[in-house]
Amino acid sequence: MEVLKYIVSGEKPSSENQQVNDLEKVVSKIKKRPEVTKKYMQQWDRERHLVMDTKKDDALEIIRFGREDGTPDEKTRKRLETKFKLNSSTIDELFAQVDAEELEANTK
Repeated sequence: MEVLKYIVSGEKPSSENQQVNDLEKVVSKIKKRPEVTKKYMQQWDRERHLVMDTKKDDALEIIRFGREDGTPDEKTRKRLETKFKLNSSTIDELFAQVDAEELEANTK
């Protein structure tokens, strides 16, 4: 049971447990390998990009909805800054993207 607790939480038991100690040695040895660190960082970067892409997609929908609903752009900008923690340049890019979409839709 202590081994399972260690695997799930990373918490070592207060009493000495040889199985947990052996497992910790293996894990520590593997963590030190450069290829493991590189793979971890690549996965972390992929996940970070997914989160950011999702935020941008959601922000675009908020901008589009705000425009359809007549919400002032400044109010929408504040919402994006607060809710999504996006910086001004990113928000500007998103508004420009929606502007381009609207322009394309109006020229068809």
